[in-house]
Amino acid sequence: MIFRLAAALLGATLVLSACDGDSRPFYEAVEVRTLNLESIGVSTPINTLPEIFLNINQSMQLGVLGNPGTESEVLLAANNRAWAVSDPSIVSITENGFLRALANGAVDVSVSIGGIDSVGFGLTVSDATLSGINAISGATTLERCLPQAYFATGTFSDDTNRNLDNVSWVVSDPTNAHLFESSGTSTKLNAMTAMDQLTLTATTPDGLSLDQPLIVADNLQTIQIRPLRVSLDIDAVSSLTAVGNYSASTIETVVPNRDVLVTDNVDWSVVTGTNNLSISNVRGSKGLLTGLAVGDDNIIEAACGAETFRALVDVVASGTSTTLAFKIGTLVITGDQISLSRVANLASIPILASTGSTYDADNDVTSTVDFQIQNSTSSVTTPFVIDGNGTATPSLRFTATGTVTLVATETTDNIAVGSITITVTN
Repeated sequence: MIFRLAAALLGATLVLSACDGDSRPFYEAVEVRTLNLESIGVSTPINTLPEIFLNINQSMQLGVLGNPGTESEVLLAANNRAWAVSDPSIVSITENGFLRALANGAVDVSVSIGGIDSVGFGLTVSDATLSGINAISGATTLERCLPQAYFATGTFSDDTNRNLDNVSWVVSDPTNAHLFESSGTSTKLNAMTAMDQLTLTATTPDGLSLDQPLIVADNLQTIQIRPLRVSLDIDAVSSLTAVGNYSASTIETVVPNRDVLVTDNVDWSVVTGTNNLSISNVRGSKGLLTGLAVGDDNIIEAACGAETFRALVDVVASGTSTTLAFKIGTLVITGDQISLSRVANLASIPILASTGSTYDADNDVTSTVDFQIQNSTSSVTTPFVIDGNGTATPSLRFTATGTVTLVATETTDNIAVGSITITVTN
């Protein structure tokens, strides 16, 4: 909300700038009032060490953080600001916060926004050569399909420790473990189908290298695709999501048996029906379906390690697909998940379905809907059974605690589908 409002106000004042000359003081004053800024500070790239040392001709992009007082810090635009350095002969800086080292020495960097001046941010230019890579920072235990970020630091001839910005990265099993977003500064690693151990290697242009042993935890229990069945028009697109269930591991921050969204970290593929649909396996758009030709019961798959999961996709003539929405008891379901208390629902609880994005009695199709239970987490029995399936008055009768996915398909044409994940508690 804060960012949207600030962006709108800044956009309006930039128009004034084009008409009336430099309006930076004006729009920065508006920015300060809008965000209730009490102070600002200079920020450095992610993973930067606390003490910054640069070689001559080395550069760095700085940023700006705003402090609204009682709220969390907000990231502000760094461009078109009043940046300053205490000694311009040591470093230069542009109005966009891009700094370049010119000569050896210590210097303070500051920025001013709307009459608020930041505290001086200190750094040192000290021309030195790299003596060795001394650490690769990042998690030493990986969970499959939960990528981790890594960066390297080195010791230099002046006994300083610095971030390295010219490193190349290699993983010991590139077929099964994937590096991505790699730069000279950092990389990200997804363990995917790799065995229980990996080695990440950082190498500098002059041949210095360092190996970081990594452990791959085998705690990914299941993958689920949501929704479990999709009806898709030709030339239409629809996004699927993948959720991984993880048990406890050696990572201290892990909460046992937690569900994590892993859509962009699993491998997606069309198992059957490649002429009828496609699915993206490109990071940033993974799980995106596109309808190509009419065809029912096409199978798509999400995979990570030994865990795979499949779902059905029906591609129909344009304008004929629809979704099912649900009402359980008196509750109209607005999402794809719900938690129900077994104690509070000792008797059966009715479930109804209609076409559309929200349950509407005028569009009720319950009598023609087939409900199926999938992916139960209960080790004894499914958390509930469905009484009256295929009638106008089906109901859920609770038998245990646990989580299941309920898939509904309208049987008259099989093009109206929907699913909901139900967790039954005591």
